[in-house]
Amino acid sequence: MMAERVALVTGGNVGIGHEVVRALAKAGHVVWLASRDADKGKKAAADLAGEGDIRPVRIDVTDEASMVAAVAAIEAAHGKLDLLINNAGATFGGGAAHVADLDALRAAIENNAIGPLRMSQLALPLLRKGETAQIIMVGSGAGSLAWLGNPAPGFEGRIPLGYATSKSVMHSISVQLAQALKADRIAVNVISPGYVNSAVSQYQGTKSTAEGAAPIVRLALDPAPPTGRFISDVEGQELPW
Repeated sequence: MMAERVALVTGGNVGIGHEVVRALAKAGHVVWLASRDADKGKKAAADLAGEGDIRPVRIDVTDEASMVAAVAAIEAAHGKLDLLINNAGATFGGGAAHVADLDALRAAIENNAIGPLRMSQLALPLLRKGETAQIIMVGSGAGSLAWLGNPAPGFEGRIPLGYATSKSVMHSISVQLAQALKADRIAVNVISPGYVNSAVSQYQGTKSTAEGAAPIVRLALDPAPPTGRFISDVEGQELPW
């Protein structure tokens, strides 16, 4: 009998995260649905009743106490974690770089880069006990320096500074985390879900949340995942850092 696989999905109450929770639960994982607002997390879990074993937990990636408590709850229930999906994030503006609002930029980096790193650090003891353990960072093509230097037509001047910068920082952290955890055989990868119709894109995206979740789920279910990759929403393709 195959041992149960345990997953933690931050920002799991809405959008891409909600679809990832649904898919992993249907695939047989025990999924901890993390939400900044506990009541919203409970409602989201209730909405997915019947899809599988889904357990709401409060996590605010800027609140260390909430992350510590969540890890403790997972440890008490399972003693391990197989999969951490750092999906929680937000869009921050800040204006053009030469007149940037530095407070907005700091907030973006705290939420979208430092928070996921700290979540990964705290979860590491449980991931070391997991099977084919993996950390997936939900990144963005907007965080690619190559893309930012030559954006697609129509996107010039439209990418929020805070969002793009914080995702670039997340990508850098992820590459270094992948190197650091090779000895532990814990894979660390970044997924770009594409231009998804969600709060992050201000509902301007061209893909559904289920379509955005698909590459994340595909990698999460890979029995032999790569590590240190920046993977496109298009199957089999990688993106330039």
